[in-house]
Amino acid sequence: MQFGPFPEEHCFCIDRSSLYQRIQKEVKMAHFLHLKERRNFAPVVWVVEAKSSTPHTEANLSGLNNYISEIGEKLENAVNLWLALGLGRHGLAKNELPAPLRDPDLSAIGFRLIPVIRDCENADLPQLQDALLQRLRRTIRLWAMGANLVVVMNEKMARKHGLIRLS
Repeated sequence: MQFGPFPEEHCFCIDRSSLYQRIQKEVKMAHFLHLKERRNFAPVVWVVEAKSSTPHTEANLSGLNNYISEIGEKLENAVNLWLALGLGRHGLAKNELPAPLRDPDLSAIGFRLIPVIRDCENADLPQLQDALLQRLRRTIRLWAMGANLVVVMNEKMARKHGLIRLS
């Protein structure tokens, strides 16, 4: 999947950052952050993780639980890394963030945690979204992230929402 195109100043590719290169050992991370701004609305940071497929849910419940746990961990880590950067916990690495992501009003900013699962069937999306919401329940409460936070998408939905470039 080819994500974008996004304005460069609204996207932070975490896996390409020098900070992540230094801390990546044993730290699973989502792919990128994308700042969505709309007139008359608070900005929203989309935390995006890309997956190619899902485990077969009926045959492999433990595989599904591990899959959901890994996605949840990556999304949480990306939020935590971004907030740590914004708070200056990693010194000059904060400058790796594009300016709009560097100093937002953290009290007003919204979040969307978005795993994009390329080959996921539409019928499987609600079950995965519910499982991921359950996995992220504590983080959502701690950060008062609000409703409609987790949106599990397949490739078709991601194209519709402008996350994936049209071919």
